[in-house]
Amino acid sequence: MNWYSRIAPIYDLVCRPLYWWLRRAALHALDLRANDVVLEIGCGTGLNVKGLARAASEVIALDCNEQMQRRAPQGLSNVNYVLGEPSAVADDSADKVLLCLVLNVADDWRNILAEAKRIVRPGGRIVIADARPLCGWWRWCNLLVVPIANWSGAADIRRDIWVECDEVRRFGGGYFSVGVICCVNNERTLNS
Repeated sequence: MNWYSRIAPIYDLVCRPLYWWLRRAALHALDLRANDVVLEIGCGTGLNVKGLARAASEVIALDCNEQMQRRAPQGLSNVNYVLGEPSAVADDSADKVLLCLVLNVADDWRNILAEAKRIVRPGGRIVIADARPLCGWWRWCNLLVVPIANWSGAADIRRDIWVECDEVRRFGGGYFSVGVICCVNNERTLNS
């Protein structure tokens, strides 16, 4: 049983208050329209699902952990839960893709980001909301925060996600960031 299967029963109790502002910023950065189809990769217990369902015409909520997804909100007519990997989703099938607190816990984050780029339609948007090491005079906290997060199995705080995703425009500082990748004519470009 992996980390998320073990913590599924208490995930919302801890993560709803801890990450509420990051989730709100991510939903805002998606800039959803009423006719958008949005895919959330790594939906977990569905903390973003209701917000996505209110703003978009269709939500595809994807997660590979059955215990987490079982706790997601049910009965929303425009939400389709998919258990599995992003490879199960067709090319160009979503206007917006949300990766909220998923890349730092993924074994192969580069593949997940590549899949998001494959899935998003031309003219669409990918939003990344995730942890990153602290910068500036707060960087000394990384000596404590990063090892604890890595030891817990809940995250692998890797600077390379934000360094290698040079096309990402980042919002916010501190320990978490929200980034946007705009996709125009199947070419991924910086949102300015």
